[in-house]
Amino acid sequence: MTPAYVNTGFRWRNNVSMAVLIVVAVYGVWQLWRAAQEPADVSATDYLFGIGFVGGAAYGLWQLIREANDRVMTFEIDPASGIAVISLWRPFWIERMKAAPGDLGNWRYHVAIVGRSGRAFFVYADHKGHPRPLQFELRPKLDLAGLRTIAPDAIAEYEGKPATTPVQTNQPGTP
Repeated sequence: MTPAYVNTGFRWRNNVSMAVLIVVAVYGVWQLWRAAQEPADVSATDYLFGIGFVGGAAYGLWQLIREANDRVMTFEIDPASGIAVISLWRPFWIERMKAAPGDLGNWRYHVAIVGRSGRAFFVYADHKGHPRPLQFELRPKLDLAGLRTIAPDAIAEYEGKPATTPVQTNQPGTP
């Protein structure tokens, strides 16, 4: 298998984020326990902090898992057979999917708005055995040589180069 795409640091970032959120949740549970041990007139603030920390950690974990659900960590392909192996991050494991030559299609460039003015760049691909599009994150300093051979039009659009396939337009006088 030849690596065609590797999102370096993706697994490490997600695992560290998850660990931090678990620590925040444990601190929130400790705050709630401490509030239960104190008199009622003193414990109101501790209850609020506990609920805030547990709720914030739960929301953060939900966001982390939801956003990383379809993002590709590695994409490896066997040049001889065309079979690919796609790795997706999961909270406590890595899901690996195989793709036969006809299983991946509809490669397209996508720009996601992050916050108010930030942008994240992706190449999306549809896999017959996965319900949502697979997301290949395009970041600076990422080696796109392998992905460029598989999805040349999407990478060309990302790099601002003209596409390799001609675009048909309806001009006056043409059907």
